[in-house]
Amino acid sequence: MCGRTRVTCNQEQISSSAFARVQRWNERQRYCPSYNVSPGCDTPVIQITEASEAILRTMRWGLVPSFTKGSEGYDHFRMMNARSETAAEKPVFKRLLGRGRCLIPINGFYEWRKEAGRAQPYYVHAGEGAVLFLAGLCDAWTDPSTGAELLTYTILTTESSEALKWLHDRMPVILGSHESQRRWLGLEPGDPLEVCSPYSGPEIAWHAVTPAMSKPSYQREDACRALKRASIRSFLSKMPGPGGPTPEPAAGSRGAPAAEDEEGEDGSRRTAGPAEAAKRRPGAEPEAGERHPTEPRIRPEDRLQDGKRMKVSPRQAVRGTAKPDRKQRQILGFLKRGP
Repeated sequence: MCGRTRVTCNQEQISSSAFARVQRWNERQRYCPSYNVSPGCDTPVIQITEASEAILRTMRWGLVPSFTKGSEGYDHFRMMNARSETAAEKPVFKRLLGRGRCLIPINGFYEWRKEAGRAQPYYVHAGEGAVLFLAGLCDAWTDPSTGAELLTYTILTTESSEALKWLHDRMPVILGSHESQRRWLGLEPGDPLEVCSPYSGPEIAWHAVTPAMSKPSYQREDACRALKRASIRSFLSKMPGPGGPTPEPAAGSRGAPAAEDEEGEDGSRRTAGPAEAAKRRPGAEPEAGERHPTEPRIRPEDRLQDGKRMKVSPRQAVRGTAKPDRKQRQILGFLKRGP
């Protein structure tokens, strides 16, 4: 799935990477670059005008359908993703396939994998400064009391590519070629859903990042920085409970081990790798309205209110001082030996 992204690109970077030059940017003032974007945040989106002109508009991540009766307290996590395989069958998404297709430029996205009993986030990208374009559906909701228009979008997902199945069984639909971008936006003939396939371009890379970015309120630049080996050792050595010795895949490695994790991140959800995905019945992955299956539980006070982060009271975690158990010693031994 896709529940967190990095969006720090500007108009020039987007234009130089997209299928065409972006002529203008509406609502630019609402965009705030972020290394840790979550549903409820405003980011740039590419749309095509009636004159076949590519423009940028700032929209909020997390679809609010135009027929929604009221948006006060709306949970943008409900429709942050839409499965491309069933989008044409779901009324809320089917109506947008004809008029609401858009491109969502990002610098990369985050995904979580259970390692040694904890949710370890990874950052997937195409190189520093590179821009990826995701397939999306957007809609406009009008506030009946004020007449103000709210533009929102959802990100389409597909099954993971072979290179990323070890991390998760779903990934966002990445449109890596100009032809696929034009097809999705209706500038080329053909079924737009045909381009919604797993993307495994050679430029795709990944690395582990700090677990601190699991909180949406964490906005430091190091949210997407590769986690150093010493930091991983420190993180694992402080774990209070037992965990299996799962080696960390090398940053950007295309030969990463297959995922076999079965329990949910942070004790709240199940994370399915290829082994578990094979056991699922078709269509059993979470749909709109269900909780995102990969990222840790997000507390109400950590969510966003009208695109702005709420203030969170400090909370201290009290940890025991017990000596590492056998499994933890195995993990530390692996880290000392190296790959």
